[in-house]
Amino acid sequence: MKEMITRFANLAAAAAATLFLCASSNAQFGGGPGDVVIYAVTYNGSGTLQALPPSTTNSAQANAAFKTVPLASVPVVGSDPFPLARRVFYMTNSETFQVGTDVENTIGLWRLFVFPVKIFQIQGITNAVGPIVGRAPAFIYFPKGLDVVGDIADETLVVITWFPGPWPFILVTDRAGPLRPPTESGFQYLFTTPGLVTLPSLLPWTPLPSQYPGAGWKEKTFTKLIEIDNSIGDTIQLLRLQPGTQTPIYKTAGHTHLFVLQGSVNITPAGGSTVHMNTQDYAYLPEGFAISLSNPAQFSGPTGK
Repeated sequence: MKEMITRFANLAAAAAATLFLCASSNAQFGGGPGDVVIYAVTYNGSGTLQALPPSTTNSAQANAAFKTVPLASVPVVGSDPFPLARRVFYMTNSETFQVGTDVENTIGLWRLFVFPVKIFQIQGITNAVGPIVGRAPAFIYFPKGLDVVGDIADETLVVITWFPGPWPFILVTDRAGPLRPPTESGFQYLFTTPGLVTLPSLLPWTPLPSQYPGAGWKEKTFTKLIEIDNSIGDTIQLLRLQPGTQTPIYKTAGHTHLFVLQGSVNITPAGGSTVHMNTQDYAYLPEGFAISLSNPAQFSGPTGK
């Protein structure tokens, strides 16, 4: 009986989430006019933003590993037998960061997740199960061992995908995976299990001067924590800078993938030359790599919250 009550509560939560997913269809990434919003995934170390002295410089080895890449310069690769078109920014035997596209009316094959996969849906609408319609922006954690099938791209989907391993992160299957109960589908499990679907529009922005008091962070800079997954070792957050704002030089202990969701930003390696990044540009920061970020847009309105 207790289990039935728990499942009913989870189903009710899923129904509420569905309403929020529908309601957030016109939402952007939480920035105001002129703001820059950046998606940041840190792995193999803490995602804490540690401010550093202005005299900080990076080593030659770290500078060689740092890179920025425009999305348009990354070739599209296939995913046979899956219809997913992929642009891979970073892949090793232990980690992949890519952007994938499913064109409108694509139907998902029956597939099994062989890695824990973190997906940030940045464009499009998907019909996963019954009345549950997923709209961007949404953050979805597909656990290892979950199988799903039959989702339809009602509008062309664009997703940022990160997982701790090399492609492929899914395999074709013809049977239920080990994770879900046999009485429910994979998508039912996904939408009724707390913590697997997050709507960033419902999460608060935290001013960085409040998050790290006394560390030199300026007003009009914000962070929004999406998750800290200690079992895998990743931290995922959004960074937001209002126009005319610059961060101090800072680093994270782990290496970090940055992807510009909105606006444009100048990224300056400590002691190095500034690189301008536009919307959908990517940057890789090796472990402990020191940078500063600045929003070159001119301030022309009231301060956002």
